Amino acid sequence: MEIKTDICRDFTLEDRTSCQLMNFDGAEVDSILALEQRANPYPWTKRNFLDSVASSHVCVGVKVEGGWVAQAVFSIASGDAELLIISVDPEWQGCGVARTMLDIMAEILEDFAAELFLEVRASNDKAIRMYDKSGFNCLGVRPGYYPCKNGREDAHIYGKSLRIG
Repeated sequence: MEIKTDICRDFTLEDRTSCQLMNFDGAEVDSILALEQRANPYPWTKRNFLDSVASSHVCVGVKVEGGWVAQAVFSIASGDAELLIISVDPEWQGCGVARTMLDIMAEILEDFAAELFLEVRASNDKAIRMYDKSGFNCLGVRPGYYPCKNGREDAHIYGKSLRIG
């Protein structure tokens, strides 16, 4: 499997919505950017996404009825993977899209990495609960990592073992 271009998995949410997890490329960056801007108060830029698509990053998203409802970008280096960004359209948050996307990607990434790491805003309680339910463990804190309305906000560093044994 070519992880940058061959990911294509169908899945169904609890409410029976049919979804498709698949790679995105430069042709879809405008749609992915629009999703990111709806979902994130401090969104990635178009350049961030274009650089990720052009690099070795694994860029995936979830489509429902032909439209993007979620996206994530992963890097893989030295036997570890890192979730660089994840966002879900506000209308789809809380429906299980992100958790299912992460679970499928963890299964795929275990052929390429032993661990999956990520950072999450200390104030993002919904995401932290999702990461906890998905088997991630809090490993530490990066003080002042994220910009926020009143200056800077801490990031919690999470990790999950992908290979057991």
